[in-house]
Amino acid sequence: MLETLSGGIQTINSVMILALMAAVVAMVISLLVNYILAKFQADVRMVLVLAVGAMLYILIISKGSAGFDSLFIVLSALVYLAGRQRWSYERLFASIFLLTLVLLTFSFASYHFQYGLSLEMVLRNIDAALQNKTLDLSWLGIKDEAGFKEFRRNLEIIFSSAKLLYPALFAIFSAVLALWTTPVFLWFWKRHQGAVPQKGDFHLFYLPDKVIILFLAALAMVLLDIEYDLFWARFIGWNLLLVSLVVYAIQGIALAYYFLIQWKFTKYLALILLAAIFILGFFSLMLLMSVWGVVDFWADFRKIQKNGSSALKAPSNE
Repeated sequence: MLETLSGGIQTINSVMILALMAAVVAMVISLLVNYILAKFQADVRMVLVLAVGAMLYILIISKGSAGFDSLFIVLSALVYLAGRQRWSYERLFASIFLLTLVLLTFSFASYHFQYGLSLEMVLRNIDAALQNKTLDLSWLGIKDEAGFKEFRRNLEIIFSSAKLLYPALFAIFSAVLALWTTPVFLWFWKRHQGAVPQKGDFHLFYLPDKVIILFLAALAMVLLDIEYDLFWARFIGWNLLLVSLVVYAIQGIALAYYFLIQWKFTKYLALILLAAIFILGFFSLMLLMSVWGVVDFWADFRKIQKNGSSALKAPSNE
């Protein structure tokens, strides 16, 4: 259990780093495309039709393995639509999250169906590469047989954890990418086109109360797995627990963002500070923010349950 948990943490950290890298690429591509489209006042419907057509073409040609290419194309069109229609933070975040999750799931399912994916296959490829001297692991500090055996062992642990947590890992990747890109896209449209988003702001992000039921159910299944070693409880419980921790981490970050604004930080300085802490912390910070988000369900620090989100406004520090 401890080895699986350790492998899961390593895998989640890797996924969060990949999501951050993908978010940077997505922001660069989408902002460039949106700047050009805005300059020419492109028609929203035509942009969406062309984007969906390009996505389908890429997926058909690549047989489903080009999820990122199609994601960047459709994301650019989605951001253009959001800017022209003045979507709120919550709506754009949910759209980016769902789009990323669907494309990742489809791409992975297609690749897995065509080529298969197993630990044995991965290890065979590594062994063959080492024998043919086409793979050098010295940059990882692996220079002898003992180091290689340890590397294989860690790979087995990480692979088994990833195989168990695929649904949660896709959700974590999608949530992190949406979390990073959404404020930047809204900032772009507000600065360059004067498109003020509809009501709703990140500092007021608050999950429906019923989400706590999913969190508690997941926690119960995890405890059931630890006690009785049940695969169904392990698979459903851990995946549901990780997903609920991610969404509560987003609420925790929104809460931290709210307090930074209350303490007279500008909005952009608050976002930069949170971003820096998030990069340094990754999983440990996500866990801390998740706990804070869950506590906020009972403590209601921003008085959202009492007053409603529209009744609470943080200072508009720019």
